[in-house]
Amino acid sequence: LIASLHFYMVQNQEDMCRVHRVKSRVTQESNFRHLESNNFFFLNQHGFRKGFSCETQLLELTTELHSNMNSNLQTDCIFLDFSKAFDRVAHCRLISKLSALRLDSLTLSWIRNFLSLRQQFTIINNSPSPLSHVTSGVPQGCVLGPLLFLIYINDLPNNISSSMRIFADDCIIYRPISSPDDHLTLQSDLHRINDWCNKWLMSLNTEKCKIISFTRKQNVFTFHYTINNSALSQASSYKYLGVHFTPNLSWSHHITTISAKASKSLGYLRRNLHSCPAHVRQLAYQTFVRPQLEFAAPIWSPYHNYLINMLEAIQNRAARFISRNHDYHSSITQIKNN
Repeated sequence: LIASLHFYMVQNQEDMCRVHRVKSRVTQESNFRHLESNNFFFLNQHGFRKGFSCETQLLELTTELHSNMNSNLQTDCIFLDFSKAFDRVAHCRLISKLSALRLDSLTLSWIRNFLSLRQQFTIINNSPSPLSHVTSGVPQGCVLGPLLFLIYINDLPNNISSSMRIFADDCIIYRPISSPDDHLTLQSDLHRINDWCNKWLMSLNTEKCKIISFTRKQNVFTFHYTINNSALSQASSYKYLGVHFTPNLSWSHHITTISAKASKSLGYLRRNLHSCPAHVRQLAYQTFVRPQLEFAAPIWSPYHNYLINMLEAIQNRAARFISRNHDYHSSITQIKNN
């Protein structure tokens, strides 16, 4: 199919766009199948892949962290932040990685042409800047972009001794700490990651890279981790893939945060949609409020009554808002059932 599309004669710009989209889709799907069937992707890469999601990544991570805690082990986890990761993918280096995959020559040639001869300019006060050639970055909004990025970053975990997880460009590296040697091993892995970034023209924002030592111990093993001679700071909490992590793996901070955000969203709807029909109010709640309460719920689902009540209070307010029943002595269960 790629070959037939390659020689398809376009009649106008609209036809060219259609052929381009079809080629991108066919190339993406065929190469994804090829790479998945050959177990090319890093095992703990959960981004942009079928059968993987934020929840699968979070579930595996929290399972490991809880297991270490139950074994009375501290786990040092470093959350890495790439600076404009998708924009810094060097085309020439990406092509070299694609060539190493031994893709068929026609597909490789098409991807090379797809990335080359791109130009950009800006307009300020109706004055355009000179054209500038684009030599890096995977095309945004294109189905092929995520696949190209996964290929580019796939060898990052090579030669890393500690555990590593990647979701697209969200990377974490972590290791159970039972002796000072474990600190040194984790630090050596950070040096290797920095060397990889230098080789492949990627950059880590060290100010946004954070450390959390997951443990229930009172006496925490401390170590001053660095990347490129820049010290990394400890964090009391960190939002990873939409979920707030704290050192003791308590989800109270996360639930308090999402409850406050959902409450504000519900308040906005109550102020602006009070005169709308019930089905509109319900749709607005299901679209703007409830997803905030449900995202990754299997990871942090509470068992403390005060946290359960915190979430239920918002849903009770929503039920009264949708039904316009503001009598707080009426049965909320009956309102929900109706």
